[in-house]
Amino acid sequence: MKITQSQLREIIKEELLKERAAIPMDEILRAEDIIRKHLEEMFDEIGRDDLTQNFSTEILVEPIVTKYINSRRANLKPRFDKLTGRMRRRSIKP
Repeated sequence: MKITQSQLREIIKEELLKERAAIPMDEILRAEDIIRKHLEEMFDEIGRDDLTQNFSTEILVEPIVTKYINSRRANLKPRFDKLTGRMRRRSIKP
């Protein structure tokens, strides 16, 4: 059975949608709350005296959550590519 170019695009599009939907939004929000809580506790413990007035833990939460989401997506992506029948390289970014 031959796969046409349009069918291949549809298959890839479906895989991308599955990958994005694999991490529910409520789980991401829960992770943000937990990270924010622990950052607040950490800065309360070590002190905020030497920090600037415009410092916010929100600045730190964003990159941590982004790394968390990317890590979750990387774990969900199998190394075996069904379309080509070959193994993928580990360095492929989502």
